[in-house]
Amino acid sequence: MNLSKLQLERLLKIGSCFIISLATVILYHSSLDNPIAFDSDNVLSLKISGKYFKSLFFLEQRWVNHLSFSLINQSTIDSLYFQRLFNTVLHLFNSILIMYLLNTLSQTHLFKDKTISKNQTLALASLAGLLFAVHSVSVYGIAYLIQRSIALSTMFAILSFIFYIKSLNQKTTLYLILSILAYFFSLHSKEHSVMLPLFLMAYTYIFYGINLDNL
Repeated sequence: MNLSKLQLERLLKIGSCFIISLATVILYHSSLDNPIAFDSDNVLSLKISGKYFKSLFFLEQRWVNHLSFSLINQSTIDSLYFQRLFNTVLHLFNSILIMYLLNTLSQTHLFKDKTISKNQTLALASLAGLLFAVHSVSVYGIAYLIQRSIALSTMFAILSFIFYIKSLNQKTTLYLILSILAYFFSLHSKEHSVMLPLFLMAYTYIFYGINLDNL
């Protein structure tokens, strides 16, 4: 059976997501039953959980991260297992987001006028997503529960970047608003993403030729 280019591209995307998911599960499934390490027990305590679950002061530092712990604590009996499972799923989602982001950037800018095909571009982006999924540097933010803030901030930062690209390409205000909201959540997951707007300004200047002096 002959597949069209669109069908082949969809098949490659599904296959890439499956491979990344499988690699992540194989790598992290044995850690789901690990005991608490270092100071992670602080965010698993009922006292802190109740504080962030009921609090209306959502502008507190890293409230997104703490609220995620609170919601799981209040919703499950085996809280520790599901906390680790959530971290693993979050890391898996980030890996797929990276694949999507790099594929979008490559097709939009880097290889737009080159001879490389869309499928080859997707393959390279998928490889990058897979490397991110299995790289040892990610263990710190996934296995060490309290550092979920890193993964959450990364997720919202990537989403902010993706929405920003869509707002430029489609010239719609909705995606710009979504980008701003995602940045807000990223910043309140961990403060490391504070420089994202400057990065987006540099991206806009380099790839869209917009004079920043006129902004």
